[in-house]
Amino acid sequence: SVLEKLHMKRVNSTETMVNWKIEK
Repeated sequence: SVLEKLHMKRVNSTETMVNWKIEK
C-alpha cells in the first residue's frame, strides 16, 4: 500500500541518517 511505502521510505531515511552520523 502507499502508506507502507511511505513508512519504508521513512525507515530507510532514518537508517541512512544513523549510519551517516556513525561514519562521521
